[in-house]
Amino acid sequence: MAKQDCCCLITLVTEFIGLLHEKRVFLDWDARFNIILGAAQGLAYLHHDCSPPIVHRDIKTNNILVGPQFEAFLADFGLAKLLNTSSDTSRASTIIAGSYGYIAPEYGYSLRITEKSDVYSYGIVLLEVLTGMEPTDSRIPEGTHIVTWVNQELRVKHKEFTTILDQQLLLRSGTQTQEMLQVLGWHYFVLTHAQ
Repeated sequence: MAKQDCCCLITLVTEFIGLLHEKRVFLDWDARFNIILGAAQGLAYLHHDCSPPIVHRDIKTNNILVGPQFEAFLADFGLAKLLNTSSDTSRASTIIAGSYGYIAPEYGYSLRITEKSDVYSYGIVLLEVLTGMEPTDSRIPEGTHIVTWVNQELRVKHKEFTTILDQQLLLRSGTQTQEMLQVLGWHYFVLTHAQ
């Protein structure tokens, strides 16, 4: 008797799930915060609650779907890898996988697959949410990545953090700038500890 391989397709159906950049509609701080919080919870689930842990390898705003209540759904697991939980928590890859602008620098050098790569990419998503700019946005000086630009603006030029924020967000958020500052601080923690 021949062995049959079976495949099961599970489809998630909701009233509305759209991409973060699908429609250029203004999202206020509460909506943005809900999305980044949900994405963080999804990543935590993949990295800590799955056995073996799953590394997504392509965390970016286009892979975060948004539901009608601004809940986040991680999508596109085409590059995802299961981590070997035995001795080493990282795995070598033969090619760089992921999206330009979101790939952790150490992954580009070592080709080691770890959860830290996803955490770095999530830090880039945080910057996108705060600044309203993509990692290699045309408003950033040519050849400069969003992380470098933010560091130059805040650490080198000593500008106020409000100068890097999405100005529409800043104008419409009022008293929530303190919460945005905390997220920016979290971004620095994420990017410096992911490497």
